[in-house]
Amino acid sequence: MASSYLNKITIVFIGCLITFLGILTSAIVYINSNGMNQRIQGMINLLWLPVIILFLVIDRLFVSKFGAKKVNKIECYLLGVLTVLFLIYWFDLLA
Repeated sequence: MASSYLNKITIVFIGCLITFLGILTSAIVYINSNGMNQRIQGMINLLWLPVIILFLVIDRLFVSKFGAKKVNKIECYLLGVLTVLFLIYWFDLLA
């Protein structure tokens, strides 16, 4: 049973889970702090959670429809394109 679940893990799924935990922990820390500005920032951090949940739902729909291998392949291509665009932008800023 565990091996079938591990075969359905994608790059976006792992990234969304890490982002979800990071946003949740930072929101908890900010909301429990003393300053009002930090409490507001914690509440604003919570506004990003629906976006992450939407990414998770879309990823799971694509995995159930096309399979994890095909989805991971497309996600690797998208990640590569975004990395190349970031490097082009970064080298353009250096010039």
